[in-house]
Amino acid sequence: MYGIYSLGLLLLEIAYWQPLNMLMSLKEWPDPSPQDARIRGWLLEEGRFPPFEDANSLRVLRHTVGDRYWRATPRCIVAHGELGMRVEEDGDETNNSSIGVELHTAFTDLVVDELKGVVV
Repeated sequence: MYGIYSLGLLLLEIAYWQPLNMLMSLKEWPDPSPQDARIRGWLLEEGRFPPFEDANSLRVLRHTVGDRYWRATPRCIVAHGELGMRVEEDGDETNNSSIGVELHTAFTDLVVDELKGVVV
Protein backbone atom coordinates (compact mmCIF):
# COMPACT_ATOMS: atom_id res chain seq x y z
CA MET A 1 0.00 0.00 0.00
CA TYR A 2 2.93 2.36 0.56
CA GLY A 3 3.74 2.16 -3.14
CA ILE A 4 0.20 3.22 -4.02
CA TYR A 5 0.37 6.10 -1.52
CA SER A 6 3.68 7.18 -3.06
CA LEU A 7 2.10 7.11 -6.51
CA GLY A 8 -0.61 9.45 -5.25
CA LEU A 9 2.04 11.91 -4.09
CA LEU A 10 3.83 11.56 -7.43
CA LEU A 11 0.56 12.32 -9.25
CA LEU A 12 0.33 15.53 -7.20
CA GLU A 13 3.88 16.49 -8.21
CA ILE A 14 3.10 15.86 -11.86
CA ALA A 15 -0.17 17.80 -11.75
CA TYR A 16 1.48 20.89 -10.31
CA TRP A 17 4.89 20.27 -11.91
CA GLN A 18 6.61 20.88 -8.59
CA PRO A 19 8.50 18.60 -6.24
CA LEU A 20 6.55 17.63 -3.14
CA ASN A 21 8.85 19.52 -0.78
CA MET A 22 8.06 22.77 -2.62
CA LEU A 23 4.37 21.96 -3.08
CA MET A 24 3.99 21.29 0.65
CA SER A 25 6.47 23.93 1.81
CA LEU A 26 8.43 21.35 3.79
CA LYS A 27 10.65 23.43 6.03
CA GLU A 28 13.30 20.87 6.99
CA TRP A 29 13.38 18.82 3.79
CA PRO A 30 15.18 16.48 3.09
CA ASP A 31 15.52 15.81 6.81
CA PRO A 32 12.43 14.13 8.32
CA SER A 33 10.28 16.25 10.60
CA PRO A 34 7.03 15.80 12.56
CA GLN A 35 5.37 17.91 9.88
CA ASP A 36 6.02 15.19 7.27
CA ALA A 37 4.03 12.59 9.19
CA ARG A 38 0.92 14.77 8.94
CA ILE A 39 0.96 15.17 5.13
CA ARG A 40 -1.52 12.37 4.39
CA GLY A 41 -4.03 13.50 7.02
CA TRP A 42 -3.79 17.09 5.83
CA LEU A 43 -4.32 16.17 2.18
CA LEU A 44 -7.35 14.06 3.09
CA GLU A 45 -8.61 16.78 5.45
CA GLU A 46 -8.55 14.42 8.42
CA GLY A 47 -6.46 16.60 10.70
CA ARG A 48 -7.83 19.54 12.64
CA PHE A 49 -4.53 21.40 12.71
CA PRO A 50 -3.00 21.74 9.24
CA PRO A 51 0.78 21.45 9.18
CA PHE A 52 1.01 23.81 6.21
CA GLU A 53 -0.03 27.38 5.60
CA ASP A 54 -0.60 26.92 1.88
CA ALA A 55 -3.87 25.78 0.30
CA ASN A 56 -4.55 22.07 0.25
CA SER A 57 -3.23 21.03 -3.15
CA LEU A 58 -5.48 17.96 -3.30
CA ARG A 59 -8.63 20.00 -2.67
CA VAL A 60 -7.98 22.32 -5.63
CA LEU A 61 -6.53 19.57 -7.86
CA ARG A 62 -9.85 18.87 -9.59
CA HIS A 63 -9.88 22.35 -11.12
CA THR A 64 -6.31 21.91 -12.34
CA VAL A 65 -6.42 18.45 -13.94
CA GLY A 66 -10.04 17.41 -14.35
CA ASP A 67 -12.24 14.71 -12.87
CA ARG A 68 -10.47 11.52 -13.94
CA TYR A 69 -7.00 12.48 -12.71
CA TRP A 70 -8.55 13.94 -9.56
CA ARG A 71 -10.46 10.74 -8.78
CA ALA A 72 -7.37 8.57 -9.18
CA THR A 73 -5.08 10.73 -7.02
CA PRO A 74 -6.91 10.63 -3.66
CA ARG A 75 -7.66 6.92 -4.15
CA CYS A 76 -3.90 6.36 -4.19
CA ILE A 77 -3.28 8.63 -1.21
CA VAL A 78 -5.98 6.88 0.84
CA ALA A 79 -4.71 3.52 -0.52
CA HIS A 80 -6.74 1.07 1.59
CA GLY A 81 -10.39 0.79 2.55
CA GLU A 82 -13.52 1.92 0.73
CA LEU A 83 -12.20 5.36 -0.23
CA GLY A 84 -8.94 3.88 -1.51
CA MET A 85 -8.53 0.65 -3.43
CA ARG A 86 -11.57 -0.92 -1.69
CA VAL A 87 -9.27 -3.54 -0.19
CA GLU A 88 -8.75 -3.62 3.56
CA GLU A 89 -5.19 -3.37 4.74
CA ASP A 90 -3.82 -6.62 6.10
CA GLY A 91 -0.78 -6.87 8.31
CA ASP A 92 0.90 -9.36 5.97
CA GLU A 93 -0.30 -8.66 2.44
CA THR A 94 2.81 -10.17 0.85
CA ASN A 95 1.76 -13.73 1.75
CA ASN A 96 -1.93 -13.43 0.90
CA SER A 97 -2.44 -13.99 -2.83
CA SER A 98 -6.19 -13.27 -2.76
CA ILE A 99 -5.54 -9.79 -1.35
CA GLY A 100 -2.86 -9.27 -4.00
CA VAL A 101 -5.31 -10.18 -6.76
CA GLU A 102 -8.03 -7.93 -5.27
CA LEU A 103 -5.57 -5.07 -4.97
CA HIS A 104 -4.32 -5.52 -8.54
CA THR A 105 -7.87 -5.59 -9.92
CA ALA A 106 -8.95 -2.57 -7.90
CA PHE A 107 -5.83 -0.61 -8.86
CA THR A 108 -6.43 -1.36 -12.53
CA ASP A 109 -10.09 -0.34 -12.33
CA LEU A 110 -9.78 2.69 -10.06
CA VAL A 111 -6.44 4.19 -11.10
CA VAL A 112 -5.07 2.80 -14.37
CA ASP A 113 -8.38 2.80 -16.27
CA GLU A 114 -9.24 6.21 -14.82
CA LEU A 115 -5.93 7.67 -15.97
CA LYS A 116 -6.28 6.03 -19.40
CA GLY A 117 -9.28 8.26 -19.98
CA VAL A 118 -7.34 11.47 -19.37
CA VAL A 119 -7.17 13.47 -22.57
CA VAL A 120 -4.21 15.76 -22.98
